[in-house]
Order: sequence, then C-alpha cells, then structure tokens
Amino acid sequence: MIDRHPPSMTDPWQRIAALEAENRRLCESEGGFRALFEQAPVGICRVSPEGKPTHVNRALQRMLGYSEAELCGRHVTEWTPAEDVTQGLRWIDRVRKGRIDSFSMESRFRCKDGRTFWARTSLAGVRDARGKVTCFIAVMEDIQARKQGETALAEQEARYRAVIETAADGFWMLNREGRLLAVNDAYVSRSGYNREELLGMTVADLGTRESQEEIKRHIETVVYQGCHLFETRHRSRDGKVWPVEINVSYSPGGGGLLFAFVRDISERKSLERRIIEASTAEQERIGREIHDGLGQQLTALSMLARSIQHRLDASGLNKLAGDLQELGGHLQAALEETRAIARDLIPVEFDPEGLVDALVKLTDRVRLSSGIACCCRQAGPVRVENSTVAMQLYRIAQEALHNAIRHGRPQRIEVGLEGGSDGLLLSVQDDGIGIGPERDHGKCLGLRTMRYRANSIGARLSISPAAGRGTLVRCAVPVAESW
Repeated sequence: MIDRHPPSMTDPWQRIAALEAENRRLCESEGGFRALFEQAPVGICRVSPEGKPTHVNRALQRMLGYSEAELCGRHVTEWTPAEDVTQGLRWIDRVRKGRIDSFSMESRFRCKDGRTFWARTSLAGVRDARGKVTCFIAVMEDIQARKQGETALAEQEARYRAVIETAADGFWMLNREGRLLAVNDAYVSRSGYNREELLGMTVADLGTRESQEEIKRHIETVVYQGCHLFETRHRSRDGKVWPVEINVSYSPGGGGLLFAFVRDISERKSLERRIIEASTAEQERIGREIHDGLGQQLTALSMLARSIQHRLDASGLNKLAGDLQELGGHLQAALEETRAIARDLIPVEFDPEGLVDALVKLTDRVRLSSGIACCCRQAGPVRVENSTVAMQLYRIAQEALHNAIRHGRPQRIEVGLEGGSDGLLLSVQDDGIGIGPERDHGKCLGLRTMRYRANSIGARLSISPAAGRGTLVRCAVPVAESW
C-alpha cells in the first residue's frame, strides 16, 4: 500500500505532485486492466452481491448476444435454463458466506435468440477489509464444441456397447497377460459365471486345453499377426466342457488390449462328428464291397486262368499257355491293388484293439517302402471302443508319417500309442530337420487336416520340436470323448 503522506514531504506542493504521480500510475494500471478486460478471449463480468452484472466484456456480449446495457441490471439467472440455476446459486451462496473463495462449474446458458450453449464458469468473491463480499468476478469459457464432441463420443460408445452386448457370441476384452477386463452378457450367460467373477479371471481359468505357456504363445501370435482364429474348449461354472471358436484381434492403438469374440460351436461340432461318422461308415461299406465283391471275382478269375494254363500246358499248347500266364499275372496285380484300396478304406479293424494292429501294419509298410527305420511302440494294452476315434487317430498318424518323410528327411520315426485314466495319447516322433515356426503351421494343408481331424473327435493336437532333433506330433483324446 502506498503511503499518501510521506513524513518528509512537509511542502504542500510536494504532496500535491506526489498525489498526481500516483493518480497517473493508477490510471495507467486501470487502463491496462480495462484493455485486458475488453480484449480477453473469454467472457468476463463483474457481478454485484445481489447477482446482477455491473460490467460485462465484449466476449461475453458476443456469447450471449446481448449488449452491455441489456445485460447489466438483469439477474444472471435470466441467462441460465431453470434446471441449471439451483446448483449455481448454491455455489454462489457458499462463496458469499465465506465457506469457499471460488468455484468452477460447467452449465448451460441461454442466448438472446433462445439458443443454449455450454460454458465453464469460474467465479471468485472480492471482499473488503471486513471480509464482506463487495462483488463477484466471473470468467466464462465457451465449451460447446467440446461438449458436442463428448456427446458424440458417448453416443458412439453406447452404440458399440449395444452391438457387443446384444451379440449372440461371447465377447472379451483382455490385456496381454490374458486377464479379462470386460465381458458381454452372452458369455456371462453361457459360462454360468457372473460378471464380477469373470473379471477376476484369466484365460487359463476358463480354458481346458492350453497351458500358461501355450496361452502366451497364442497372445504372441495375435500381436504378431494382428488377428488369430482358432478352436479350443472352455469349462463353465458347473464343470461342463464346451467347444469354442476364438476370433481375437489386437491393435497397438487400442491401448495394447486384445478383443476376442467367443463362439459356442457345440452344434457345429456335433454336426461335423455325425458327418465324419457317416463318411467313415460309407468308406467301410465301399471297402467291404470292394474286398468281398470285386476282390472275390478277381480271385476267381486268377484261379480260372491258372487252371486253363495247366490244361494248355498238358495239351502241348505252350504259346497259349504263356499268354494265359501273362493274363494271370495281370489279374493277380489287379487283385493286389484292389486289396490295397480296400485296406486303405478300412485300415482299422472293428475290434477294440484294431487301432494298434493298424498302426503296426502302417509302420511296417513305411519301413519297407521308404527304408526308414519306422516302428510302433505300445505302452501296455490299448483298447479303443469308438471306431470313429480310432479311424481319425489312424489318419492323423498316417498324415504325420507322410509329412515327416516328405519334409523332415528323418532316419528314424516312432509311432506311440498309450492309454491311461485321463485319456488316450497318440504320438509320432522323428529325428529329421524339424518343423518351422508355429505361426507358419497354418500354411501346410497336412497340418490343417490333422488339426481338423483332432478337433472333430474332441482331441488336442500339438506339433512341436522334439527333444534334441526332429518333430513331435501329439494327439491327446480325453476320457470324455468315449474312446
């Protein structure tokens, strides 16, 4: 505070000169304040304790569409829609009573032409020496564009949420550690868990097939490719296991999150299984007809040709006998080919131990035809009652052997079959050059075929590098699949 009467200034003229200098400084200061007040890009007004403006800058006049003369003397509640008045008056009363010095709030204001817009108002009280509020200073910032953007964003989010919540498929949002961050109603209903329980779980808590390491590899594949489609199995709250198709995507711009649609494919799997069973039954029928019909006819023709040949030899017709011998050779070759076709159509006998016998014969043929040391290892007696399961396991072993010979260049291949209380395990291991990265497995038709066959019987197929060298194919069938 400036002392208006310095003790050293005893001359009245000196005091007058000092007062004039101080007045000039005050005028300059007030002029600067007025310039700032008028040119500010935000609305500013001074309001009396009764709530009526006494000064209004140009920006606020433009916002509301009123002149300063129209605004001054009118209560501020006349600018504000009725539903927003109460809250503002409550805050002003708290400032007046000294409970707070200032406040900020977002509310709507009404323009002269009837339009409303959103503004952020910051209000502070100006007090005298006794602490009484002499006026209020209010600063208003037009936030209509921001509010419109927020509303549009909220509407868009609501639309997306409605799509997700009404989808027939389950939906997950999860982080890269595999923890669920959001689920939709469809998955809540299908899994039997409530939403709160699910949001405390990880993928490993719901799946029945993959280990933590396998889940990690799945996530790495999604991050690498941007998306991933695969089949697995989930366990519901009551312990029931059901097959699902997971379609998961990842976007770096999405906060590093993964978004997965989870489709229940129980009906599809049931239909696929019935189709495979019907196809297998038809193959068996054709195989039996070839073996019992065409095969028997060729056998009879071959025997007849040999009988005629012997009679011609006895009659001295050696040339005709030689021609007939050649015919018999062709008939025998046709018979062998017919038996091979029938054998391939029905490689597994119908008795429970037929799969073991078929695998032994398969490895014997591979050893004889390729020269590769190929054998079948059986860990104790293994009985497979379900002919469809036996047939698909045989085809998987057949394809694995074919892939090993064609791509792996092995010196030794071992086929293993073992059963236990938790299920049945088929393995094919070679000592070849090994298999490429897992992300490239989908490019190989043979590997896709093996996975399809395994999925059709509810089995779990894994293809990985073997210990030391080569490739290991494992197909595990759980007890629940009635093998």
